[in-house]
Amino acid sequence: MMAMSTSIKLNEHNFRDWKTYFHGRLMAKGMYDQLSTSPHSTPSLEDQKAFGILIETLDPSQYHYIQHATHVRTAYEALVIQHEPTSKIDRIQVDMEWAKLSWDMRQETIPDFIHRFQTLAQRLHDVRAPESESNQVVKFLALMPWDFRHIVDRLSHLPESEQTLTKT
Repeated sequence: MMAMSTSIKLNEHNFRDWKTYFHGRLMAKGMYDQLSTSPHSTPSLEDQKAFGILIETLDPSQYHYIQHATHVRTAYEALVIQHEPTSKIDRIQVDMEWAKLSWDMRQETIPDFIHRFQTLAQRLHDVRAPESESNQVVKFLALMPWDFRHIVDRLSHLPESEQTLTKT
């Protein structure tokens, strides 16, 4: 039996998913570095292959964003500029998601919740509305079971100078 692989085609609504998928495809082919190399006047064979992968993963409605690009990096950057959220509306939407963030232990495992939490924190950073690390810790602990509430109280009442975080 043949395994079916799913592919993601970029459209107006799935940039984050497509970006992860596209990076994964380039990594699997050993061409991820093509996104960071500066384009030369003539595209290399690797650049052309990576550009082909990019085109394969686009919905036809996205072609006009890259119509003048001749290198994968310039095409990718054009798509990032078009799709990355940076408007005030995007900031408000992500801020609202952050404010509404909750965790139901019965429906979501802690690793899944941590991943969702980290993804949302990254999205806040992407829309230029990052939360401080101490606020992230307090928010995270506040969403944990009641057993952790005493830690949240202690952290939120500390002076700013005494609030330290250990990165693991």
